[in-house]
Amino acid sequence: MTESQRGVVLALIAGLVWGLAPLYFRWVGAASALEIVLHRVLWSVPMLAIAMTLMRRWPQVAPVLRDRRKLCVLIVTASLIPLELWEIFHHFTWLKIAALALNIAIVWYLIHLLREK
Repeated sequence: MTESQRGVVLALIAGLVWGLAPLYFRWVGAASALEIVLHRVLWSVPMLAIAMTLMRRWPQVAPVLRDRRKLCVLIVTASLIPLELWEIFHHFTWLKIAALALNIAIVWYLIHLLREK
């Protein structure tokens, strides 16, 4: 399996886990929407750091952080995700489907953005 194929598989798995996680948190029920969103956001940071370390990808982060345009896009899109998740858990109606579609679109956008050379 090539590195590109492996990346696609891992991105699909990550998207699937991220997309199915709301079902688990819905079953938890006792936690508030804000608490669930905060946990998902806060636990994503150390998990990403562990994955980046295991895959030895930290050197690839520096060029993205130096490019102001890419950094701004990443900050804006990353800032929209908690808002979107809060809306899912707060309203949990038709918005869930729309938000998941938006989540998938953001993931694909970020994949293509990060693959730019």
